[in-house]
Amino acid sequence: SFALRFSPWIARLRAAGLAVVTFDQPGHGCSTGDFCTLQDFTATILAVGRAHGNPTLAIGHSMGAAALTLAQSEDWHAQRIVVIAPPADLEAAADRFMRFVRLGRHLRSRFLSWLAHAEGKSVHEFHIRQHLRTLGLPCLIVHDMDDLEVPWATASYLPVTGAIPDF
Repeated sequence: SFALRFSPWIARLRAAGLAVVTFDQPGHGCSTGDFCTLQDFTATILAVGRAHGNPTLAIGHSMGAAALTLAQSEDWHAQRIVVIAPPADLEAAADRFMRFVRLGRHLRSRFLSWLAHAEGKSVHEFHIRQHLRTLGLPCLIVHDMDDLEVPWATASYLPVTGAIPDF
Protein backbone atom coordinates (compact mmCIF):
# COMPACT_ATOMS: atom_id res chain seq x y z
CA SER A 1 0.00 0.00 0.00
CA PHE A 2 1.13 3.59 0.55
CA ALA A 3 1.43 6.03 3.45
CA LEU A 4 -1.29 8.44 2.32
CA ARG A 5 -3.82 5.63 2.57
CA PHE A 6 -4.00 6.59 6.23
CA SER A 7 -4.25 10.36 5.67
CA PRO A 8 -7.69 10.56 7.36
CA TRP A 9 -5.90 9.77 10.64
CA ILE A 10 -3.35 12.57 10.35
CA ALA A 11 -5.65 15.40 11.48
CA ARG A 12 -6.75 13.41 14.54
CA LEU A 13 -3.19 12.49 15.48
CA ARG A 14 -2.08 16.11 15.09
CA ALA A 15 -5.07 17.27 17.15
CA ALA A 16 -3.84 14.91 19.87
CA GLY A 17 -0.57 16.89 19.88
CA LEU A 18 1.50 14.42 17.87
CA ALA A 19 3.85 15.26 15.02
CA VAL A 20 3.22 12.83 12.16
CA VAL A 21 5.82 11.18 9.95
CA THR A 22 4.65 8.97 7.10
CA PHE A 23 6.65 7.20 4.41
CA ASP A 24 6.32 4.59 1.71
CA GLN A 25 8.37 1.43 2.02
CA PRO A 26 10.65 0.55 -0.94
CA GLY A 27 8.60 -0.85 -3.81
CA HIS A 28 5.37 0.61 -2.40
CA GLY A 29 3.44 3.81 -3.07
CA CYS A 30 5.70 6.51 -4.49
CA SER A 31 8.95 4.75 -3.54
CA THR A 32 11.23 3.22 -6.13
CA GLY A 33 11.99 -0.46 -6.42
CA ASP A 34 10.15 -3.62 -7.30
CA PHE A 35 11.26 -5.96 -4.52
CA CYS A 36 11.39 -5.50 -0.78
CA THR A 37 11.97 -8.05 1.99
CA LEU A 38 10.85 -7.89 5.60
CA GLN A 39 14.42 -7.01 6.56
CA ASP A 40 14.30 -4.13 4.03
CA PHE A 41 11.06 -2.95 5.65
CA THR A 42 12.65 -3.12 9.10
CA ALA A 43 15.81 -1.30 7.95
CA THR A 44 13.68 1.46 6.43
CA ILE A 45 11.74 1.91 9.67
CA LEU A 46 15.01 2.11 11.60
CA ALA A 47 16.45 4.68 9.14
CA VAL A 48 13.32 6.84 9.49
CA GLY A 49 13.47 6.32 13.25
CA ARG A 50 17.10 7.45 13.44
CA ALA A 51 16.19 10.59 11.50
CA HIS A 52 13.19 11.47 13.71
CA GLY A 53 13.91 9.87 17.09
CA ASN A 54 11.83 7.59 19.28
CA PRO A 55 8.12 8.13 18.65
CA THR A 56 5.34 8.38 21.17
CA LEU A 57 3.27 6.12 18.93
CA ALA A 58 4.12 4.07 15.84
CA ILE A 59 1.57 2.46 13.53
CA GLY A 60 2.27 -0.28 11.00
CA HIS A 61 0.04 -2.13 8.56
CA SER A 62 0.43 -5.67 7.21
CA MET A 63 4.10 -6.43 6.53
CA GLY A 64 4.88 -2.96 7.88
CA ALA A 65 3.28 -4.05 11.17
CA ALA A 66 5.57 -7.07 11.35
CA ALA A 67 8.58 -4.88 10.49
CA LEU A 68 7.58 -2.28 13.09
CA THR A 69 7.45 -4.99 15.73
CA LEU A 70 10.83 -6.40 14.70
CA ALA A 71 12.40 -2.92 14.63
CA GLN A 72 11.75 -2.31 18.34
CA SER A 73 15.01 -2.46 20.29
CA GLU A 74 16.99 -0.61 22.93
CA ASP A 75 18.44 1.62 20.20
CA TRP A 76 15.08 2.65 18.73
CA HIS A 77 11.59 2.04 20.00
CA ALA A 78 8.16 3.56 20.21
CA GLN A 79 6.45 4.21 23.53
CA ARG A 80 3.35 2.50 22.09
CA ILE A 81 2.64 0.64 18.89
CA VAL A 82 -0.44 -0.13 16.84
CA VAL A 83 -0.23 -3.04 14.42
CA ILE A 84 -2.95 -3.45 11.81
CA ALA A 85 -3.42 -6.89 10.23
CA PRO A 86 0.05 -8.15 11.18
CA PRO A 87 1.19 -11.34 9.44
CA ALA A 88 2.22 -13.00 12.68
CA ASP A 89 3.58 -16.12 11.00
CA LEU A 90 5.75 -15.63 7.90
CA GLU A 91 5.56 -19.28 7.00
CA ALA A 92 1.77 -19.06 6.78
CA ALA A 93 2.12 -15.78 4.85
CA ALA A 94 4.48 -17.50 2.41
CA ASP A 95 1.93 -20.30 1.95
CA ARG A 96 -0.78 -17.72 1.15
CA PHE A 97 1.55 -15.98 -1.31
CA MET A 98 2.32 -19.28 -3.02
CA ARG A 99 -1.40 -19.98 -3.44
CA PHE A 100 -1.96 -16.42 -4.73
CA VAL A 101 0.69 -16.73 -7.45
CA ARG A 102 -0.32 -20.38 -8.07
CA LEU A 103 2.99 -22.00 -7.16
CA GLY A 104 2.60 -25.74 -6.68
CA ARG A 105 2.80 -27.14 -3.16
CA HIS A 106 5.79 -29.25 -4.28
CA LEU A 107 7.80 -25.98 -4.54
CA ARG A 108 7.16 -24.96 -0.91
CA SER A 109 10.52 -26.04 0.56
CA ARG A 110 12.42 -24.43 -2.33
CA PHE A 111 10.41 -21.23 -1.95
CA LEU A 112 10.99 -21.11 1.82
CA SER A 113 14.72 -21.70 1.21
CA TRP A 114 14.78 -18.85 -1.32
CA LEU A 115 12.91 -16.61 1.15
CA ALA A 116 15.37 -17.47 3.94
CA HIS A 117 18.25 -16.67 1.60
CA ALA A 118 16.63 -13.34 0.56
CA GLU A 119 15.96 -12.42 4.20
CA GLY A 120 19.25 -13.75 5.55
CA LYS A 121 17.34 -15.62 8.27
CA SER A 122 14.98 -18.54 8.63
CA VAL A 123 11.31 -17.59 8.40
CA HIS A 124 10.95 -18.98 11.94
CA GLU A 125 13.06 -16.07 13.23
CA PHE A 126 10.40 -13.61 12.07
CA HIS A 127 7.46 -14.82 14.15
CA ILE A 128 6.26 -11.52 15.56
CA ARG A 129 4.22 -13.10 18.34
CA GLN A 130 7.53 -13.85 20.09
CA HIS A 131 8.63 -10.24 19.67
CA LEU A 132 5.32 -8.84 20.88
CA ARG A 133 5.54 -10.93 24.04
CA THR A 134 8.99 -9.58 24.92
CA LEU A 135 8.55 -5.90 24.00
CA GLY A 136 7.06 -4.83 27.31
CA LEU A 137 5.24 -1.88 25.77
CA PRO A 138 1.58 -1.12 25.11
CA CYS A 139 0.49 -2.60 21.79
CA LEU A 140 -2.91 -2.41 20.15
CA ILE A 141 -3.57 -5.13 17.57
CA VAL A 142 -6.27 -4.32 15.02
CA HIS A 143 -7.49 -7.02 12.65
CA ASP A 144 -10.56 -7.35 10.44
CA MET A 145 -12.11 -10.75 11.09
CA ASP A 146 -13.05 -10.90 7.38
CA ASP A 147 -9.54 -10.04 6.11
CA LEU A 148 -8.81 -12.31 3.16
CA GLU A 149 -5.14 -11.31 2.68
CA VAL A 150 -4.00 -11.84 6.28
CA PRO A 151 -6.72 -14.02 7.82
CA TRP A 152 -7.72 -13.39 11.42
CA ALA A 153 -6.86 -16.99 12.29
CA THR A 154 -3.16 -16.30 11.61
CA ALA A 155 -3.12 -13.51 14.18
CA SER A 156 -5.67 -14.79 16.68
CA TYR A 157 -2.95 -16.40 18.78
CA LEU A 158 -1.15 -13.10 19.33
CA PRO A 159 -0.75 -12.37 23.04
CA VAL A 160 -3.43 -10.36 24.76
CA THR A 161 -2.45 -9.27 28.23
CA GLY A 162 -4.29 -6.92 30.55
CA ALA A 163 -6.68 -4.22 29.47
CA ILE A 164 -6.61 -2.47 26.11
CA PRO A 165 -4.14 0.41 26.51
CA ASP A 166 -5.41 3.98 26.53
CA PHE A 167 -4.01 5.45 23.34
